[in-house]
Amino acid sequence: MRLFSLLLASLWIGTLSVQAETYVIQSFEGDGFGDWQVGGKAFGLAPVHGKIDGLEGELQGFAGKALLCSASSGNLTTGIITSPEIPVVEPYLYLGFLIGGGNQPDKLAVQLLVDGKVVRSATGNNSFVLRQEVWNLSEFKGKGLYCGRPVCFFN
Repeated sequence: MRLFSLLLASLWIGTLSVQAETYVIQSFEGDGFGDWQVGGKAFGLAPVHGKIDGLEGELQGFAGKALLCSASSGNLTTGIITSPEIPVVEPYLYLGFLIGGGNQPDKLAVQLLVDGKVVRSATGNNSFVLRQEVWNLSEFKGKGLYCGRPVCFFN
């Protein structure tokens, strides 16, 4: 049986236009998780730098040198990571990230929460190749939102 975790790379918020402005919320390039709140053991102590012991495949398509990975402490560990509040203001009306790993929406997902409710969700596609996901946030303009979910890979 092949087990998957969820991979996530750089999380950014920006505009979708020819002269796109982008604001990086978290690149996961440092030696910790910044002001993101981490619970459980899945994410380890810091983002991982490429190779992850115990994974059955090679990670591809992530930006930079590191990424957030729920399998950094083993594929059977659990955890949750939650962003600080992200304000939705112009011109930053789109949220984008790279995601990969297991397609298990109930267990492995990136979720967008507004007023404590899940309003968007993305999961992997059973692949170690990360893909780009972009969410239009214009309907939430003026609100604060959070990204979080148990067990996921981020880049």
